Amino acid sequence: MPNLQFCKSLVHREIVMKTLLTLLSLLVLANSLDTVKAANAPVRIYEPNDRRDEAPPSKGESKITIERLKKEAKQKYALAQYLFGSLYYYGSVVPQNYREAARWYRLAAESGNPQAQFALGSMYYEGLGVSRDFKEAATWVMKAAEQGHAEAQHNLGSMYYHGRCVPQDFGEAVKWYRKAAEQKFAKAQRDLGWMVDNGQGVTQDVKKAVEYYRKAAEQGHAQAQYDLGLKYYLGQDIPQDDTKAMAWFRKAAEQGHPEAQYKLGQMYDSLEDAERYKKEIATCYTRAAQQGHARAQQELGKMLYYGTGIPQNYKEAAKWFLKAAEEGLAESQYFLGVMYSEGQDIPQDDKRAVQWLTRAATQGIAPAQDRLGRMYRLGRGVQRNYSEAAKWYTMAAEQGHPEAQHDLGRMYHIGLGVPEDYEQAAQWLIRSAQQGYAEAQYRLGTIYLDDKSDLQDYRLAVTWIRLAADQEYAPAQNTLGLMYHSGKGVSQDLIEAYKWYSLAAMHDGDFTQLAQQLRDNLHQNLTPAQIEEGQRRVEQFLANKEEKPQ
Repeated sequence: MPNLQFCKSLVHREIVMKTLLTLLSLLVLANSLDTVKAANAPVRIYEPNDRRDEAPPSKGESKITIERLKKEAKQKYALAQYLFGSLYYYGSVVPQNYREAARWYRLAAESGNPQAQFALGSMYYEGLGVSRDFKEAATWVMKAAEQGHAEAQHNLGSMYYHGRCVPQDFGEAVKWYRKAAEQKFAKAQRDLGWMVDNGQGVTQDVKKAVEYYRKAAEQGHAQAQYDLGLKYYLGQDIPQDDTKAMAWFRKAAEQGHPEAQYKLGQMYDSLEDAERYKKEIATCYTRAAQQGHARAQQELGKMLYYGTGIPQNYKEAAKWFLKAAEEGLAESQYFLGVMYSEGQDIPQDDKRAVQWLTRAATQGIAPAQDRLGRMYRLGRGVQRNYSEAAKWYTMAAEQGHPEAQHDLGRMYHIGLGVPEDYEQAAQWLIRSAQQGYAEAQYRLGTIYLDDKSDLQDYRLAVTWIRLAADQEYAPAQNTLGLMYHSGKGVSQDLIEAYKWYSLAAMHDGDFTQLAQQLRDNLHQNLTPAQIEEGQRRVEQFLANKEEKPQ
C-alpha cells in the first residue's frame, strides 16, 4: 500500500545538506550575482542511496558563504531563500528554527521555487513552524507538483490515495504517481505498480505492475524489491522462480526490510538442505524480529525454544514469544502458556499459564485447548471444573488433536465432566489411536478387555494393546504380559509373558515394580532354557526398535 510521509522523512537531512554545501560553494567562487540568478533552476534533491563527493567548506568558508547566501536571500533570489530556509530547518550552521525556515520557504515558494513549495507544504502538513493546515499543505504541494517536482508529485498521489488533505481519488493518485514515475522516481514507480497490481484507479494489469516494481527495484527501492521477489515466489504472471525470489528478498533484506528478512528466512527453512542454513535462518528472523516483525519474533522464539540451529535458550525464547503474543499471535501465546505452566527458565505461574493458554485456545489453537482442558481438570491456575475441561478437550478433539481425543475419550470412559459412555469413549479413542497415540491405543484396548463393557472384544483388545506395547508404552507392555500369562485373548505363552514383563520393567514409572515382581514370580514356572529364550526375545525386540527409523 502506498505510504504518505512528509518533511524530515522525505527531505533527507544528509543529502539536502550536501546539496546545500555544494551550491554554497558555488556562491563563494562566484564573482557576481549571475551565479545565483542562473542557479534559480530546480535543484535535484538526491535520494538516500546517492552519494556526493564534495568536501564541506572550512569554517572560514562557511562564514563567508552564509553571509553571501543571506545577502542573496534578502535580495529576493528564490533559490537563496530556499537554501537559507533549509539551513534553519535542519539547524546547520545556524540554530534550528522552524518558524524562520517557514518564513524563508514561503518567500521562495511565492516566487515560484518548487523545492520551497514542496518544503512549505510539508511543514503545513506536519505543523512545523506554522499552524497545521492540510488545505495549505495541499495547495503548496500541488504547486510544486505542477512544476514537475517529482517528490511532490509522488506525495500528491499519496494524498489522493489516502484522502488526506484532498478528497480520496484513486484516479488522481494514479495520475500523479505516473508523472513522478516518468521521472524515474522510484517510490512513485513502486506505488504506481501497486495500484496497477490491485486495479485501483486503473485497469488491473499484473504484468505491467511487475514492470513498475522492477524499475523501482533496480533503483534500490526496498519495498519494490520485496514486491518483485514475492511475484517470483508466487509465480504471478511471471514464471515461478525461487532463485530470483530469494535474490530480490535478499536485496530488500540487506536494506533492513523486515518482511523480506522474514520471507528470506522462510525460504531458507524450506530448502531440502535447510540444516545447512540454520545460522542464516536465525539471522534473518533476528533482524526482522528486532524491527518488531511479530511472525519473525515467533519463529525466532521457536528456534531458541527447541535449540534449532542456535543454542537452546528458554529465557530468550520467552522474551520473543511475549513480544509476538502481545501482537496477538496465537502460537506464541500457546508457547508462553506452556512455559509458565512448566516453569521453563521463567517463574512457574499457573495463573499466567491459564491466561495465555486461554488467549491461544480462543483463537482455535488445538494444543492450547487440550492443555487448557487439562488445567481445568487438574485445577491448576483455575478452580477445578470437569465440564469446562471437557468443553476445551472437545474443541481440540474436533480439530483432530490426538491427545485431546484421548483425553476426551478418557473423560467419557470414567464419566468425568460428561456422562459415562463407553461408546463415545471408544469413538474418540479410536480417532486418537489411529493417529498412533500409544496411550489411546492402550486405553481403547482396556475398554475392549473390560468384562463390564458391551464392547468387549478380546481380539480387538489384543490388537490395540499390542500396538501401544510396540511403542514401548509400559502399561501396555505389562498388560500384554498379563494376557499371555493368563491366556486371556491369546494362547497362553509364558515365555512371551516373561518378555513383556521384562520390557515393562525397564521403564521408570508406576508399573516398574509391578512388572519386575510379575517377571520374578514367573521364574519359578520357567526352565533356564525358557528364561534364556525370553531374554533373547527381549534383546530382539530392542534391536528391532533401534533399526526402525524414528
